[in-house]
Amino acid sequence: MALTQTELLKAFYENGTERFNYGYHKLYEDLFAAVPNVTKLLEIGIRRGRSLAAWKDLFPDASLTGVDIHEYSGGIVEKAQSAQIIYMDSARTAIAEQVGTGYDVIIDDGDHRVDWQTQTFMNLRECWTKAYVIENIIGLDHEKMLRRRLNSMGYTRLSTYTSTQQNITMRMSGEDKTVTLYAMVVLPRLF
Repeated sequence: MALTQTELLKAFYENGTERFNYGYHKLYEDLFAAVPNVTKLLEIGIRRGRSLAAWKDLFPDASLTGVDIHEYSGGIVEKAQSAQIIYMDSARTAIAEQVGTGYDVIIDDGDHRVDWQTQTFMNLRECWTKAYVIENIIGLDHEKMLRRRLNSMGYTRLSTYTSTQQNITMRMSGEDKTVTLYAMVVLPRLF
């Protein structure tokens, strides 16, 4: 059974995730229509586990793993405590060994710099089978750069989604810039 935008919005809102603010519910509605039976999900960048709690609501029987570089004070929210939590930098090549393989879906909501997003993808490219999501790509230039990098590795089935929070001011390279955030869904290579 595919998830509806209403179900996704409810889970994101009730668990206090940023996805509610960014409007990524359309991305996930499309994704989970194509990949309806998620049994194993990995999320990079979990902070206190609010989005893991949302995934628990949406996929109660799935095996969930979360990765974050920091242990936040206050710990993981109760509903996410059944997930396996790994504290490690996803840009380190050892991450694949730590998390294992066989994930239906991996969601990268960790470091939003394009070089880190690329490195994390490269580290985990053998760990997923159905879809890999990269959230919060900062600006169209970075989206295009990431697309070129993935294409050069043979990943050509890519879908880009624009955040509903456009024109966000961020400090980049010492100056304030107005950017739009993007998310990208990567599907397996066709050989």
